[in-house]
Amino acid sequence: MKLALLYLEPLPGQADDEDARTQANWIRRHLEPAGAAVRDFVWPAALGWEGVRAELAAFGPDVVFNLVEGWPGDDRQQAAIPGLLELSGWAYTGSDLPAIAATTDKNTAKALLRAAGLPTPDWFLYRGEVGQHPALPVICKPAWQDASLGIDDDSVIRDPARLAGELHRRWLAGGKQTWLVETFVEGREFNVALRELEDGTVEVLPPAELVFGDWPEDKPKILTYRAKWEPGCFEDEHTLRRFVEEPALVQSLTRLARECWRVFSLNGYARVDFRQDAGGVLQIIEVNTNPCLSPDAGFMAAVEHAELSPAGVLQTIIQAAVRRKETSTC
Repeated sequence: MKLALLYLEPLPGQADDEDARTQANWIRRHLEPAGAAVRDFVWPAALGWEGVRAELAAFGPDVVFNLVEGWPGDDRQQAAIPGLLELSGWAYTGSDLPAIAATTDKNTAKALLRAAGLPTPDWFLYRGEVGQHPALPVICKPAWQDASLGIDDDSVIRDPARLAGELHRRWLAGGKQTWLVETFVEGREFNVALRELEDGTVEVLPPAELVFGDWPEDKPKILTYRAKWEPGCFEDEHTLRRFVEEPALVQSLTRLARECWRVFSLNGYARVDFRQDAGGVLQIIEVNTNPCLSPDAGFMAAVEHAELSPAGVLQTIIQAAVRRKETSTC
């Protein structure tokens, strides 16, 4: 099998960008010994899609492993990648254009969750002025970006006098991009990985909890950019992962994660993030298509905890891509 690993050229010194190369190396390490001919296709910002497509066509991949998170100059166009791969006739891993479009736009994702009767915190969009908003505290995050970009301790706003100024500061600093402002759920945080099996059914992997160990009382218990991308910092060393053992909680997380897969018609693999309030009510925070596959990230941690073979899981992701292409051409 010829496997193309497609990702954007990382920006120098940008840890969240460099992670795409880490994922590519991890995939190659597990699939080349199984006989796959694996080649990286690094998409420079200066090269348009036609140039990338020509390079891929010369290689003639059986499957494109889609590791692209964004679009050169405009992350909102990320959903176009699977559409372009599909138009070019290649099988590609992960979710398709509609699913990625719906989940990367946090406002659309939350609206679809609400329409399906699934729990998600109240929210509004900030585009330069504060209108009607949920009761404080709230957390603000870029409406189109993931990987904890733009999330720090000041993202949680508790003081009404600080709300308008903090949102306006972020709006200007981010080039007047839209911000999602939602009710901050004080309590436990979980993530649940899912994968599509050989027969097309969906397996929910063991749910994990993020534990904020020895956290100062005045510090928000959230997964910040520093926690994810700055090894050795306080947030990194004190944000721990453990797997959920309470049967009732596992059952609830599993049911809601499956519902998210169904509502968004996900493919291949995914991860759903939750918070649980003091009353024990779970709220869906985010649905992640094509989540990070680095060995230390949540998806692969769940694979390891379930005692599954990483190579075997990667193979099922590829098989799901082939199966979708075969189904679409029937």
